[in-house]
Amino acid sequence: MVFLDLNLDVRYLKGVGPARAKLLKALDIKTVKDLLFFFSKGLYRSHPHEIEGSDRRSKNHFFS
Repeated sequence: MVFLDLNLDVRYLKGVGPARAKLLKALDIKTVKDLLFFFSKGLYRSHPHEIEGSDRRSKNHFFS
């Protein structure tokens, strides 16, 4: 199992270079923890939508 330090600077994540780190910093995202909390906040603000063709009794939803 791989553990990731939540206080790790986002610059050290794969796919995040200096340019992307600068964009993330503008959103006040500096650490892995900041990144996780930033995207999890968006899920709470979004509205669930039923997946077409799903059984109404099941919990088949996605967030947008």
